[in-house]
Amino acid sequence: MEVVQLKKGDYLITSGEPMNALYILMKGVIKLQTKYNAISLQNGSVIGLMASLTGVHEYAYVAEQDCMIAAYEYDWTDDYNRIFTEQPRYAYAFLHAALKECQLVFSWCLDMEKKLKNIADFVLKQYHEYEEICTSYGFILKEVTAVT
Repeated sequence: MEVVQLKKGDYLITSGEPMNALYILMKGVIKLQTKYNAISLQNGSVIGLMASLTGVHEYAYVAEQDCMIAAYEYDWTDDYNRIFTEQPRYAYAFLHAALKECQLVFSWCLDMEKKLKNIADFVLKQYHEYEEICTSYGFILKEVTAVT
């Protein structure tokens, strides 16, 4: 284990970077940046869990404030055994952090679902208005195909 210090604005991980460590955020706030959103991770968050199965980080992680992070060398899932053997108390911390991150991601997904539903409702309303206008003026309705 080594301690990593980050200043506000420093990147811990960039998107597409190979997985080489698991991190526990000990102090500060790290922003997980997706293509469309950002999620703030607080003390106790484990960074790198999502990439531990693929070996590549899908998201970037940037310090929102000065941070202190514990870094554990990681090559593959067998390294969890080594980490937990060296620091048994971290087994609970990893589990807790994994559940917390799942909760954050699930919350983000629910929020996105609401936003997408609002967009779909808006588009459907606009289409119904289009149908009414075409019908009232005797225009031929154009078929609207789904975008996949």
